[in-house]
Amino acid sequence: MSPTTHVIANPAAGSRHVQRRSRRIAARLSQGPAAALISWTQGPGHATRLTRRALRQGIRQIIVLGGDGTLNEVVNGFFDADEPIAPDASLLPLGGGTGSDFLRTLRELPDRPTGNAGTDVHPVDLMRVSYTNVHGDVRTRYAINIASMGLGGLVVRRVQSVEQRRFIGGTVAYFAAIIRCLQDYEHDDVRVIADGTDTGVHRVRNIAVANARYFGGGLQIAPHAVVDDGVLDVVLLDNVPFRRLLRDARRIYAGEHTGLPYIRPLRARSLTIVPTGTNPVFLEMDGDPVGQLPATFQVIPDAVNIHLPCSTLS
Repeated sequence: MSPTTHVIANPAAGSRHVQRRSRRIAARLSQGPAAALISWTQGPGHATRLTRRALRQGIRQIIVLGGDGTLNEVVNGFFDADEPIAPDASLLPLGGGTGSDFLRTLRELPDRPTGNAGTDVHPVDLMRVSYTNVHGDVRTRYAINIASMGLGGLVVRRVQSVEQRRFIGGTVAYFAAIIRCLQDYEHDDVRVIADGTDTGVHRVRNIAVANARYFGGGLQIAPHAVVDDGVLDVVLLDNVPFRRLLRDARRIYAGEHTGLPYIRPLRARSLTIVPTGTNPVFLEMDGDPVGQLPATFQVIPDAVNIHLPCSTLS
């Protein structure tokens, strides 16, 4: 009998400890009468191609062993030309990367299964993002967790180089990169159009467009975000002094920052962000640097079925 589950695993994701964990889980899933097919990714974009091929061959559950970037590639593999390949297929993320921030939100859902089964699936929203790549071409892809621009785009670029050292955890790597980038980066001026309403030009250090709550290795930037409410939570971080951000760092990481005067939240189903200056404003999505502004974001309700992770696979 052919397998009905396909595991897509990133052998380079996370620290050495995390990589060993992923190999143990993959070995466990490849055994027994319901053994899954295991595919190890070989480079950028490979997870997307593997996912599309598996779904076209009749696979209906994809398990992801990797970080948010690997998860992003798999999510994009569920679609071809903006059409779902297999609307009844489901996705089970097990983490295993530098951040694995989307998994943090899933673990807080009230109906997460506590046993081995986890047979129920939970449809979650995605955001479709059109952006400008480094060559100036417009590209479109999906994001499941958070897209950020400004400081966030710079931090992710820096973390990718830090990550290669493999001796520090994701939270430490992201925090170190944030501190370094904050010292070098001040602000950008951008125009924000939310649900067709021009909110004006904002001088910001960072903008996060959130489907889920966490990014940056555990920073709860959007504590009120819900993955299935059909709305994106947008968090604008004003041009605030570096020392003030350091003073409030604990509150921001804990998601207790909504009352701070330099943080402005808004909610929208569609969003357009356009730079008004001459410098590029870098964009990252789900922990991967993809390009720069201008960009548009649109929520796609109930776009993919998620199997909530059980504690037994850890």
